[in-house]
Amino acid sequence: MFFPPNCPPEVLKKVIESQNKQRQINKISDEERSEIKKMNEYKKLMDEFHAKYIVSEISILKETNHPNLLAYIASCYKEAEEIVYIVTELLSGGDLREYVLNESSNGNFPSKSPGWNFRTTVIKELASGLEYLHGNGLMHRDVKTDNVILKPGVPPTAVWCDFGFARKLERTRSAQELNRMTICGTDEFMSPELMFDMEYSFSSDIFSFGVLIAEVVSGKEPSN
Repeated sequence: MFFPPNCPPEVLKKVIESQNKQRQINKISDEERSEIKKMNEYKKLMDEFHAKYIVSEISILKETNHPNLLAYIASCYKEAEEIVYIVTELLSGGDLREYVLNESSNGNFPSKSPGWNFRTTVIKELASGLEYLHGNGLMHRDVKTDNVILKPGVPPTAVWCDFGFARKLERTRSAQELNRMTICGTDEFMSPELMFDMEYSFSSDIFSFGVLIAEVVSGKEPSN
């Protein structure tokens, strides 16, 4: 369950009690009832928000097939638990940011800083994956090193993942339609048009990819 920030602990306790025993509702004051209503509305909003992006991610994964994109296997919804399971290929190499910044070593790769051959190979692989997405009318909309997983090998293979924000986008879309798209992404990777709430298209992914390249080449996070 999702709750608004700074929600009083005593209210949370009574909400949980009321879920198990309906009669507990009678013990809640009017002020607390108002808080519970807000929390229930917030939960519904968050459930709808997450459902939208989960469905979108599954749809994108199903229609893509590229060596530098995460491979989809299956998905299912377990109604009793209200949980969606998405099964994909297992990639145990960690994310690109960890590897490039040498913040940790998971045993699959050497702990020394990545060499230039590795960096240029990763950039080429990710460019190929992004070209495939755009060629099929798909924007990733959250391009960053955290959303790249490494497939163990010599050398490792870079794979795009996390398509929750991805969106099908026709290249012929009008300016009005482009302007209606949700503003999303990660601040330090966002293009200027996203920052200023302007219409945006595939070029925003390219800008973010440029920031990713700068991080891979420099070995420093964009925020630094």
